[in-house]
Amino acid sequence: MYEAVVYFAGPATVWAGKVAEEEIIARQVSPYRFLARAFARSTHASLDPSRCGYAVLQDGLTVEHVEPVIPPPAKPEVGKTARLGR
Repeated sequence: MYEAVVYFAGPATVWAGKVAEEEIIARQVSPYRFLARAFARSTHASLDPSRCGYAVLQDGLTVEHVEPVIPPPAKPEVGKTARLGR
């Protein structure tokens, strides 16, 4: 059996490197991997991808794991300076 788990990437999950039970948002058990993956992806898409991730497990072992996407920092504009007082 496959299990899809969507989780909030809080401190317990980030520090441990595995999904913590208290940070699981949704869980679904399926006999097929593609159904578990479809559930995880659709649930993950409806949440904030920079704060949540998902994993597909088979008998407790991770088969697929998607971590939260951290957006890159904004690039400062080079060569432009702010004019004060005008």
